[in-house]
Amino acid sequence: MTHNEATKTTSIKKKSDLKKKISSFFSIKMLRYTLIKMLKSPSTYVMFVLTFAVGLIITISMSTSMMDNPSGEYSEIAKSTFNIYAWIWYMLYFGLTSMFIGFKAVQLVRDEIDDGTLLIFSSIPISRTRMIIEKWLALQFLCLIYSVIILLVPPLISLGMGPKGLALGKAILSKVNFMILTSFILQLFLTTIGILISLGLNAKGVIGILFTIGFLTVIGAMIPFIYNSTKLSDKSSAYLMKTTDLAKSPVKFNDSELIKTYHNMLDPVGWPTWNYYNNKLLLNINSNLDSQTVGSFNVTSLANNINAAIQSAIATAGTPTINWEQFVAEVKKNPTNYPNLAKLINNYVLEFDGYNPKSFTETEIGIDKVQFFNNTDKGINILGQFYQELASGNPLIVSSTKPSSAKINLNELDESKLTTNTSKQIYKIMKTMYDKGVFSPTIIGYDNKYSFGRYGDLLSPNVIAGSINENLSADSHKHFNDFRDNLINFLTNNLYLQNVYLDDPVMSIYYQFVSQMYYWLNQGAYSRSSDSSIFDDNTKATSELQSITNAQTEYKLMAYLNIWQQWVIMWTGDARASLTGQDNIVSSMLLPLNNYLEAKVNNVEYKVNSNATQKGYFLMADFNKPVTLTSLTGMYAGYLLVTGGLAAITLWWITRKDFV
Repeated sequence: MTHNEATKTTSIKKKSDLKKKISSFFSIKMLRYTLIKMLKSPSTYVMFVLTFAVGLIITISMSTSMMDNPSGEYSEIAKSTFNIYAWIWYMLYFGLTSMFIGFKAVQLVRDEIDDGTLLIFSSIPISRTRMIIEKWLALQFLCLIYSVIILLVPPLISLGMGPKGLALGKAILSKVNFMILTSFILQLFLTTIGILISLGLNAKGVIGILFTIGFLTVIGAMIPFIYNSTKLSDKSSAYLMKTTDLAKSPVKFNDSELIKTYHNMLDPVGWPTWNYYNNKLLLNINSNLDSQTVGSFNVTSLANNINAAIQSAIATAGTPTINWEQFVAEVKKNPTNYPNLAKLINNYVLEFDGYNPKSFTETEIGIDKVQFFNNTDKGINILGQFYQELASGNPLIVSSTKPSSAKINLNELDESKLTTNTSKQIYKIMKTMYDKGVFSPTIIGYDNKYSFGRYGDLLSPNVIAGSINENLSADSHKHFNDFRDNLINFLTNNLYLQNVYLDDPVMSIYYQFVSQMYYWLNQGAYSRSSDSSIFDDNTKATSELQSITNAQTEYKLMAYLNIWQQWVIMWTGDARASLTGQDNIVSSMLLPLNNYLEAKVNNVEYKVNSNATQKGYFLMADFNKPVTLTSLTGMYAGYLLVTGGLAAITLWWITRKDFV
C-alpha cells in the first residue's frame, strides 16, 4: 500500500469514527426511553388531569365571582382579582407539581435502582453522566409541557367567557410569562433535588421530602398574608402596604428641578385635604377628590341664557311660577335668544365657556378659617396654572359625537404655550409617565355606560346643575330649583344614557392627571385615623419616621429569609393592583411586601382665624425613592445557580455510586 493510499484510508477511518461519534451523541436513546416510559405511566395522566382541572375551576370561578360593573369595564377589577387568583393557584399548583415531580423522580431513578435496571444500563456503552443527564432532560421536557398546557390553556378558555372572563384572562396572560418561567426554574430546582435524593433514599423518602416541600410552599404563601393581617393595626406597616403599588412601577428623576416639582405636585400642603377639629389640624385625605374641589366648568353664558329664558317664560305665562315644559317651550320658540341653551334643548349639546381650575390657599370648617402660607407653589395650585397656560381658550363642547379616537397622544399638545418653568417641568413629568405607560389619558366621557352612582364626576348631571345654580341671578334661583330635577333628568336621558363625550384633549388630560396625582398623594401621605397625623415639633415626627424604618427592616428580613415568599414574587412577576385608583387592600395583603416608598418629614405653615402662624410636621412618601427588596432577575439567576450546584453534586454522586 502506497503512502497516499494509507493516508486516504486513515482519513476515511477518521471520518467514519467522527460520524459514529456524532450519531452516538445525537442518538439520545436514554432520553427517548425515559420519556416513553413516563408517558406510559398512568400517574402522569392522573396528575396532569387533576392539576389542569383545578386550574380551570379556579379560573372560571374567579371570573364569574367578580363584582358587576355598570360600565362593563373589568380590567381594573381583574388586576386585583389576579392577585387572589395567583395566590390560590400558586399554593395548589406547586403542591401538586411537587407530588408529580416526586412520583417521576422515583420512577426514573429509585425504582430502576431497586429493580436492577440501572445496573444493566451501567453495563452498556453509555457513560453514567450521560445517562443521568438524558433522564434529567426527559423529565424537564415532560414537566415543561405539563406546565405550559396547565398554565396557558385555562386563561385562554377564560377569554371566551364574557366580559369578566375576558378581563381576567387578559390579566392572567399579561403575567403568564412569569408564571411559566417561575414554574420552569422551580421544576429545574425540584427535579434536581428529586433525582439527587433518589440516589440515597427509598421511594417513600423521596416522595415524602418533595411532598413536604410542596406543603411548605402552601405555608410559605400563607406567611405574607398572616403577617400583613396582623400588621394592619400597626400604623407603620399599614402605611408601607399603601405605598407598595406606587413603588412597583416607579417614576424616578435625576434632574434636581424635576425632583422638586415632582414633590411639590404631590405635597398634601397644596391640596384641599385638610380638616380642623378640636383645635387640631388634620390630614383628611380618605375622601375622593370630586370635581368641585379641582374646579368647575365656566357656565356663564349658559347661566345667562337660563336667566333670560326664565324671565321671558314668566312674562309669557303671566304667572309668578313656571314649570319645565313652559321653560322648554320658551327656548324652542326663540332659540336665537338663547344660543347655548337652544343647543342643549334642541341638539343635546352642552357648550361651556371654558374651565376654571380651583386654587387652594384656605379652607373653612364651621367657624374656623384656616389659611395656608407655604402652598402657592404646590399641588393643585401649580397644576391649575399648568392647565391655564395650556388651554386654548375655546369653548368646551359636550355632545354625543364620538371622537375619532378615545386615546390621547400627549405628544400632540402644544408645549410652546407653557410659559413658566414650573409648567414646563410638569409637562416633562407627565411626558415621562406617559412614555412609561403609567399615565394613559383618554377623552372624558361615557359610552352608553353612565353609572348613576358617579355623583362627583366632572360631567355628572347634578354637578353641572350645581354649577349653573351658582351662576344664576338671585331672582332666577327659586324658579330654577323648581325644575332643577327636570334638567338633571333631561341630561341623563338624552346624553348620559346614550353617549356623552367632552372631546377636548387638554381638559381630559388635566382632569385625569389631577385625579391620578390625588390618588398617589392619598397613598403616599401618612395619615392616622385614631389621632392627629400632624406633629407640633420635628422631634416627634422624626420619632414616628423611625417606627416606619423599623417596619421596613422587618419586611427586609421576610424578603431575604423566606424563600417561598420569593417564589410568590417570581410567580406573580411582582404583581401590582393599580396605579390609577382602583386599590384593593384585601388582594394586596395576599402578596409579599416587596416594594415601598421611602418616607420623609414635611411641614405645613398655617394660621387659624386671627391666631399666630403655626408650623406642623407630618410624614409623606418620597416619591422619587422607591425601594425594591428583591430583584426578579437576581432571584431567577440565584435559583438557577443553586440548581446548577445541586446538579453537579448529583453527577458526582452518580459516577461513584454502586448500583449493586
